[in-house]
Amino acid sequence: VWDRVLVHLPLIPVMAGLAYEVLRIAEKNAEKPAWRAAVLPGFWLQRITTREPDDGQVDVALAALHESLVKDASEYEGEARGLEVRRGGAESDVQAVIRDEKNENQSHPGGKKLENAESAA
Repeated sequence: VWDRVLVHLPLIPVMAGLAYEVLRIAEKNAEKPAWRAAVLPGFWLQRITTREPDDGQVDVALAALHESLVKDASEYEGEARGLEVRRGGAESDVQAVIRDEKNENQSHPGGKKLENAESAA
């Protein structure tokens, strides 16, 4: 077992370097048919395994982020990224952040902010 570890461990950087170079070359030559055929299965797998989060997942992520900011802010006096931290009121803070995010996303078509488009016009 140890002889395998001693052989494989030094080869990790070599394999990582080769993989990096193959990815770099594949990106540069992605339009060529031979490279495209080699890259397509990876794209298909990516399409299967990634998708937009649903509203419940976004709510959980926002609550977790806010909770971590509240815990981080408890180490010093002040605000957590613009959110006022109240001792014992973390639940209501989280609900307010989630509500604000939902209202902001629902007030614009497609959930996108129009501030940049309005300022450019």
